Amino acid sequence: MKENVMLLGQCITRLSICYQHLSAHLVQVLEPLGLNMTRMSVLTHLARRPEAPETISSLVEKMEMNQPVLTKAVNALQGSGWVEKRRDENDGRITHLLITQGGIKQLGAAQQACVPLLQEAFGELSTNELKVLLTLLGKVRI
Repeated sequence: MKENVMLLGQCITRLSICYQHLSAHLVQVLEPLGLNMTRMSVLTHLARRPEAPETISSLVEKMEMNQPVLTKAVNALQGSGWVEKRRDENDGRITHLLITQGGIKQLGAAQQACVPLLQEAFGELSTNELKVLLTLLGKVRI
């Protein structure tokens, strides 16, 4: 048990360092594309199931973000034409969010722009090790 606690502490330290370095560089890569990490996360989330529109409230819950930050990101994405807001046909108080074709294209461009940075960061890992890493990260309960 004591060893697990020590290993968890090492994991937290390692993850924090990785996050800090990667996020700082990703911000630089995304900025010329009119994106930041929050906006890219929203586009990624909406692109996973474009046929299933979300609301601000559902995104707040699923993404565990605060509403003002998420609303600001969605408004910026809408202003760029990458997200569309549609009123619910049955309840005008509900606004659905959908990723547009432009948003899908911009997300693809952003992902491509991130590839060199990620290749550099994860370059020493083999294909097998990357698969293991994905499997292990999938087991972490967030």
